[in-house]
This record gives sequence, C-alpha cells and structure tokens, in this order.
Amino acid sequence: MALLKQAVAACAPWPVVVVDDSDGGAPPLPTARVRLSGGSGFARAANAGLAWAESEGYAWALVLNDDARPEPGCVEALLAAAGPGVGAVGPVLVGPAGVESAGIRFSETTARLRQVTEAPAARRPVDALSGACLLISSHRRFDEGFGHGMEDVALCRALRRRGSRCWWSLRRGAGIKAGPR
Repeated sequence: MALLKQAVAACAPWPVVVVDDSDGGAPPLPTARVRLSGGSGFARAANAGLAWAESEGYAWALVLNDDARPEPGCVEALLAAAGPGVGAVGPVLVGPAGVESAGIRFSETTARLRQVTEAPAARRPVDALSGACLLISSHRRFDEGFGHGMEDVALCRALRRRGSRCWWSLRRGAGIKAGPR
C-alpha cells in the first residue's frame, strides 16, 4: 500500500485511476475507481484503467505498475515525446542495480528479445517497451490472452504493425524505481 501511495503522489497533478485487482485477501483500496474480481492479471486490469481514461475523454494514459515510482518530470517527459505517429512512449526503468530497461529490442541474429540497458544519447524508436511504465493512447488495449508477461511486447508489436512508433524517452530523469514487493 505504501508503494501505491508513493506512485499516486508521484503522478500529481495528473488525474489517477487505480484499478483494484486484488483477490479479496486485503481490504479494498480506498483510492480505487475501478474494482475487478481479483486475480484477473495485468492485461485485464490495465485495460479496465484504459477504458476508464478513454470514457473520461483522455487521449493518453500512463499504465503504471503498483511497485513503480515515477521520478519528478516523468509524466511531462513522456507526454512531450508523444504525438502523431507515436503509439507508445516509455521511460528508462531504473532499479536498485541501475538501468533495467531503456526499451526492448528484437535480435535479428538470435530471434530473441533483449532489454536495452545502456541509455543512448538521443531519443530513439525501440521494438517494444515495458508495461511497468508505459504511456499509450487511451483507446489501445492489451491482449488479455497472455497469462503473465509479454502483453506489453505484443501491444508494441501490434502498434508497430499499424505504422506507429514506440519511443524510449530521452530524458534521463524520466524513469521509475522498482521497489520491493
């Protein structure tokens, strides 16, 4: 709960929708605007939040994991990188050991995905971005057929197939720090 409160506070002054997808073992989140039955998974919970944002008239929505804490200026930097032809924007993800991801690349030689862990000197397109902190158009949706993981990669690949770009946000201060669960 403490990490969630920090994440919500870090997004100020932007409006926040909290999707409560808990299994009922804990008291309902008092800040939740959308409640699910529990254990629905990331994609369904994120889609519920995106649907709320779209119904409220927001063009863009920041999907944020409950253990992510945006740094000051993160939301503004992501919005500045969004625009025509851009399907998704993500920040550098910073954890206790340093950079965890500055985007995801598909290796043509190994046919595998790899996290980019070196921050480039210029804003650039990437093959995919982590759903831990992802700015996307509020009318987009994650594929709910995934159990746990890879729905962010699938969304970015679908965006790219439609001609949209996925951008890693250049601003170094636009990151998150994952906390202990």
